[in-house]
Amino acid sequence: MNIKSGVYKHFKGGYVSVLFVAKHSDRDEQLVVYQGLNNGKYYARPVTSFLDIVENADGEKVGRFAFADSDDISELLKNEFESNNSVTPGVYRHYKGGYVLVYFTAKHSDRDEILTIYKGLNNGEYYARTVESFTDSIKDAEAKDIEPRFRLATSGEIEELVKISDIAKSTIEEFCGE
Repeated sequence: MNIKSGVYKHFKGGYVSVLFVAKHSDRDEQLVVYQGLNNGKYYARPVTSFLDIVENADGEKVGRFAFADSDDISELLKNEFESNNSVTPGVYRHYKGGYVLVYFTAKHSDRDEILTIYKGLNNGEYYARTVESFTDSIKDAEAKDIEPRFRLATSGEIEELVKISDIAKSTIEEFCGE
């Protein structure tokens, strides 16, 4: 069975990011390798178990994991961002109008800084910016309004972006495992 990379929702509500399917080197077993998005831990589960039909809390028969749709991912990113005020993976809109794809945060090896690692969707270049700078607010030129430097892009903005930018389309598709 072909399991594509991407974000999946567990029947109990958590989310995981499927990386790939690996073959166990000592026995004839295919394993789905994924990372829990709530705890960052990596797991390997037999494909048959990953695809199991289970009973949810309402007594309904559902898949143990279901490929997450764009609404699930938007909810996941919004909840994650609000719960720990960190930068979670996803497409963000810069206050000046450009878009970026955040991959992850990383600790600077020589400084006491946590960096947001992201790719500009207009030029395809990779960038690193401190989490504090990425999440801070900006005053507009007339100092009227304060807005975030970056905010999560809406699903409508992302749909329009991939229609007009080949760089954005290919980067997002690669990130989502499509």
